[in-house]
Amino acid sequence: MAHSSRRAVSLFILDEPELMSFFSAGRSDRRWAESYEYDHPPVVWRGDWQSNCDGDYETRREVVQSGDAFRAQLTISRMGGEPNFNCGEFLGTLDEEFADSRRLSANWHALD
Repeated sequence: MAHSSRRAVSLFILDEPELMSFFSAGRSDRRWAESYEYDHPPVVWRGDWQSNCDGDYETRREVVQSGDAFRAQLTISRMGGEPNFNCGEFLGTLDEEFADSRRLSANWHALD
């Protein structure tokens, strides 16, 4: 068995100074924070998971908020895997986007 001179990499960020400085810099970067908040806004309403007719896909309606604006989105997961999000821009009121989430779901499930 050959001997490797490389040290094992820790799974803990705090044990790796290079990783810790990378993550610290990322958190203090305003553009990164704004981008993350836009891509992952807080959910203000979340519906239940709904399966399509063959059970391969599940969808869940959500409404998220950024500032005073709201956005409807449809979370789509294939066989319990990592979800994808189908959404538009932040436009309407909470009631308008709640109705729009219903439209997104109906359009997606109309393909069944």
